[in-house]
Amino acid sequence: MDEGKSGRKTLVHHGKEYAMLNIGCHLSTSKGFYEMGRNALKINANTFQFFTRNPRGSKAKAIDPEDTKALLKLMKENNFTTYIGNSK
Repeated sequence: MDEGKSGRKTLVHHGKEYAMLNIGCHLSTSKGFYEMGRNALKINANTFQFFTRNPRGSKAKAIDPEDTKALLKLMKENNFTTYIGNSK
């Protein structure tokens, strides 16, 4: 796997470059951001989406900076791609 001309992860097979797929799903933040990243790894995902608060209307919970740092480190070490936080 390499960084292709577009900057995306690519696979070269028999001299031809193929873009790698980004596979993921919505994941729960109920046990924290780091656990959310570990859950993504368990399902072989390289990206994920999450709700910043319960979509049924409750308030967003406070963000733990250490938990966030741990997630970002995990993502870097495991070559995650773009992730999305949904606010509604």
